[in-house]
Amino acid sequence: VWLTDLGIIDPEFELKPATPIREHWIENGRVDLFLDYETFTVLVEAKTGTDEHPVDDSDPQTIYYPTRLARLEGFRNKPIHTVFLTTKGKTAKNPDAINTTFAQYAVLLSQTFNPAECELFERMSITALITHFASTQWNSKTTLIDSLRLAIETAKSTKSTYESLATNLDDLRKIRELLTPRSATLKD
Repeated sequence: VWLTDLGIIDPEFELKPATPIREHWIENGRVDLFLDYETFTVLVEAKTGTDEHPVDDSDPQTIYYPTRLARLEGFRNKPIHTVFLTTKGKTAKNPDAINTTFAQYAVLLSQTFNPAECELFERMSITALITHFASTQWNSKTTLIDSLRLAIETAKSTKSTYESLATNLDDLRKIRELLTPRSATLKD
C-alpha cells in the first residue's frame, strides 16, 4: 500500500515481499533502509532532525546512495526509487526522489491496517510500527521498543489476547525477528 501511495507501483501490481535491509554501508555512506524487490529497489533516506548532507564531500545522500547502489551486482539493471522520509516534509536534493513524512506513513498504515486479517505477532508489530512512526513525527522520545511495550500493554487489556501472547513463545520470537536489524552482503 505504501509503494502505491508513493506512486512507485500500481494498485494491481502483484508484489512479492522484500526483506528490509537497514543501515547498510555502500562505499563511504550508510543507507538507512532499502527494500530489494524482484524488479526494482526502494531506497529510503530518513531524517528526524538533521538536513540531507553530502557523503564523503561528494553528492548529497539522495543522489550518492542510488548512484552507488546501481553499480553493485544485482542492482545494475533495475530501477532504484529513492524515498526521502522526514518529519517536516523536506525536499530531497535529488529531484527524482519521492518526498514523504513519518506522519503520512503512520496515517496510511492505520487506515489500511485490518487487525482481523493478521496473526497476533503481525498485529503487534504493525501497531508498534504505527506508534513509532507517529512518535518520530511529533518528536516524542518513544522508541520502537517502547512502542512494542505499548502494543503488549494494549494486548493485556484483552485477557484472551494476552494469555495467547504470554503462552506462545513462537509469536514473541517472530516479533523479535521482525524488529531485529538485518544486514546483507552485497557484491560489487
